[in-house]
Amino acid sequence: MKRLLFVVLLVAGLGHLAFATTGTAEMILCSPTCAINEAIIPDNGSGDANPAHGSIVYFNSSFNGWYITVAAGQSNSPSLTPDGLDLSLTAQTSGPNTLLIYFSDIGFTDPTTFGTTYSVTMSGNGSTNESAWSDNTNAIFGEGSLIGTVGPFTTSSVGTIGDSVNGVSPYSLTLEQTVIDTSGTVGFSTDGAINAPEPASIALFGSGLLALVGFARRRFLN
Repeated sequence: MKRLLFVVLLVAGLGHLAFATTGTAEMILCSPTCAINEAIIPDNGSGDANPAHGSIVYFNSSFNGWYITVAAGQSNSPSLTPDGLDLSLTAQTSGPNTLLIYFSDIGFTDPTTFGTTYSVTMSGNGSTNESAWSDNTNAIFGEGSLIGTVGPFTTSSVGTIGDSVNGVSPYSLTLEQTVIDTSGTVGFSTDGAINAPEPASIALFGSGLLALVGFARRRFLN
């Protein structure tokens, strides 16, 4: 009976993955600007390596000179209360270069006051910052109200900014990270979030998403 129950649960799980539908979240990567080189990755669309609804995982060993070990975004992450976005990036380049990464989703309904958290591990000469927005028009990548900007950082750092911006249902959320190599080989490992600025919810770095990509990030920076 236990073995039968295990098989039923396994088949149900595989069926969920097989019939995953396209979500509303999207990721965009640009280098050095979106007008020159752009990759658009919709949830469960082309380029998304994660079939889970609301999560996008992207890899690219040659994106205009960037080796992107992993770019991962998650909407409505379990680590955030009541809801929000996670975005992490591990990437390296060997000369002066710029990489922009955006992650956004629509349809948020819980009224809350938001903050943004950004943590960076950096090797080499570069800089990085993160900006976060909410948008009451519910537009994907909408930038109606700036929640805050953390950085720029030129060394490994962490920062948090809380704001009085409130979402009016339904609304969208957007995260943007900019990483810049000023000279030589530079490696970046970034973690960011839009969340309700409460002590429990700001514990971004224990989230399941970051655990999944942590091994690849550590191996890349060593």
